Amino acid sequence: MRRLWFMLLALLLAGAAQAYEIRDDTGFVTTFDTPPARVVSVLPSLTETVCALGACARLVGVDRYSNWPPEVKKLPQLGGGLDPNVEAIAALRPDVVLTATSSRAGVRLRALGLKVVQLEPKSGADMRRVVATLGRLLQVGGAEQLLRGGDAIELARWDRYWGAPAGAARIVYRLTADRAHALRLLAGGGVDV
Repeated sequence: MRRLWFMLLALLLAGAAQAYEIRDDTGFVTTFDTPPARVVSVLPSLTETVCALGACARLVGVDRYSNWPPEVKKLPQLGGGLDPNVEAIAALRPDVVLTATSSRAGVRLRALGLKVVQLEPKSGADMRRVVATLGRLLQVGGAEQLLRGGDAIELARWDRYWGAPAGAARIVYRLTADRAHALRLLAGGGVDV
């Protein structure tokens, strides 16, 4: 009988979620016991990436500039990336707040006991890393597929094109409503401006 109880306990422990850590762009490490179910994003590119990864339903609040996909317009707007409404964010009781490294609100949010992940994609390499980090944070698949966009040849062409000399201007001006295509362009080395 003891052996049966021991086996049941072992099975329960084996099935329990394992804690995991996420290191953000500031070097801060945050531990998660379970994937965040309630997410606040105060940077439009992070909002769009969360949605592109299929986790849009987890968003409970966004910054005033997040407007894509259209369903995020219905969420509470919590200020801007540099001036988020810390009290309103805390009132939503998010499992994690996604913000830019340039935002000083991270310190205040952490002081309130909130988990904060600060990411800021400024280049194609950054975009690849941020998409992969958000995929790990949210524990969703599809980050690699999103970056590949199903078209490795197109990305290789963009990698060659964006391999301009250091200091050269590299800008992606999106003329399409296809945000996934814009993400692929950024993954190829464009700079989000």
